[in-house]
Amino acid sequence: MKIYLYITIIYSIVFFASCSNMNDMHDPYMKKGETNYIGKIDSLYAYSGYDKVKLIYWITDPRAVTTTIYWNDKEDSVVVNIPKHAPSDTLFTLLDPIPESDYTFKFINRDDQGDRSIYYEKFINVYGKFFSSTLTNRVVKSAALNSSDELVVTFGGSNDSKEIGIEIEYMDLDGNSANLFIASEDLIANMVIPNFDKNYDAFYSTCYKPYLEAIDVFKADKAQLYTVSE
Repeated sequence: MKIYLYITIIYSIVFFASCSNMNDMHDPYMKKGETNYIGKIDSLYAYSGYDKVKLIYWITDPRAVTTTIYWNDKEDSVVVNIPKHAPSDTLFTLLDPIPESDYTFKFINRDDQGDRSIYYEKFINVYGKFFSSTLTNRVVKSAALNSSDELVVTFGGSNDSKEIGIEIEYMDLDGNSANLFIASEDLIANMVIPNFDKNYDAFYSTCYKPYLEAIDVFKADKAQLYTVSE
């Protein structure tokens, strides 16, 4: 009986000592109080362009009054004020300029009491000068005047899925500068350039989008399409 009582007393002392140590470990956190998080961004779409990013997103938590956007490992940031809106309303932000690179953007909402949300992250490619430098023009197989002094053009094929078409710059017969865009799927052999003035040179650029939803069109360097005969 004495042995049993002795063991019980020792066990109780160890148990209470352990509880005391655990409370000591948690005291600093308990003194800080419970962290109250507000709602993060519900969903977000990002569309990049030439040194820019367009953000489209939804925030349903009415407590959120600002969104802070971080990039470059949080070395760069911007605070965006959130207007009063219905939960279903779409919000827009344009980040311009953003240098060409690959980024992981982090978004934190905050309320007027300083409480914040957890992070919402989005990986985004931003395109610019380097991407443009890699673009090439379609080959011109033929470009000549027909018997009616109309410019007839045939382009070679393309093997780049990012190509969206050809832009042609020329002077029309009314003395105006004209820009004609022809989508890639509409390029055919022996195309006639409308209302073309043969007394002026013509130029062309092949147009690209790095992906279908990109907000800017990127062009290869302008090239000669037609030269006035001397």
